[in-house]
Amino acid sequence: MQDGRIRGGIAYGDSALRYLLQNMIYIGQVRHGEQVYEGEHEAIISPDLWEANQRLFDKATNAPRPRKSLPSPLNGFLEDGLGRSMRPSHGNRGNRRYRYYVSQTSAHHAEAAWRLPALDLETIIQRELAGFLNDQLRLSAELGEALKANEGLKAVCSKLADQVTNAASFSRLLDGLGARLVVRQDIISIRIEASKLLKQLACTGDVAPEGPISIDVEVQMRRRGHELKLIYAAPEARPAMRDDRLIQLLGQARIAHQQLLSGPMKGTAKSHAVRMARLNFLAPDIVTAILEGRQPVELTTRALLRASDLPMDWTGQRRMLGFL
Repeated sequence: MQDGRIRGGIAYGDSALRYLLQNMIYIGQVRHGEQVYEGEHEAIISPDLWEANQRLFDKATNAPRPRKSLPSPLNGFLEDGLGRSMRPSHGNRGNRRYRYYVSQTSAHHAEAAWRLPALDLETIIQRELAGFLNDQLRLSAELGEALKANEGLKAVCSKLADQVTNAASFSRLLDGLGARLVVRQDIISIRIEASKLLKQLACTGDVAPEGPISIDVEVQMRRRGHELKLIYAAPEARPAMRDDRLIQLLGQARIAHQQLLSGPMKGTAKSHAVRMARLNFLAPDIVTAILEGRQPVELTTRALLRASDLPMDWTGQRRMLGFL
């Protein structure tokens, strides 16, 4: 519909499906409040099938539901710059669940605990480790003569790099590499044992380098609303991070503009539509950047909605929203 509502074509949820299948009309009866009456229509299923169906519902209702585990592949490998272990945590905001890694405080450290978004940390570490494993020159520089050249080495490296995309396999890979991940305010260090890396690569030479291999990446901590965001220090190194809520906001702005053009509106509905419609006049490159996930990390839906004095000229928009 023009106002953004959706009708039809939506999958049944658990509650709606349960309500539908527990309707006594299927067995020729009608329920009114707490009373059940014989209907004037014929049953379309037998009472035995109906009872079997209800027993299944009762069994499902009374059965304990397993808790849905949250994937936290860095758990057990991550620590902050003060040497404090960082453990997974989560919080809920509306219908969304947010994951974090939080420093474990102790009497030895008075500094406040760090609380960093899990996805930021995991994305950077996954990207850097996969890039290292796929880089034959870097591997040769770190492992030297111990890295025996063979035709299957590239395929083995690629297979290891693929493991970082799945939480379970990524955690096993970190364990197999003897990984230690250290997060500081300006750098993330990924430390892996050279001997264990050679074992993962199926290289069993007599000469093995001593000590760990360190993969370091420069980062910045930026505050976005009430939480810290972790991003690459070099802008050209930052991967695209699409914000679905920002993209939805652009769609809502287009709908609001169409509503204003379609006819007169009154009261709060008009006020809301005007507030949303002005976002339909963002500079084309700003819209493209949001769609591709290249917007500044500080640009959130709240920040965009609060930009009440958003200028109409595109240069002013870029400057206000952090694109310049």
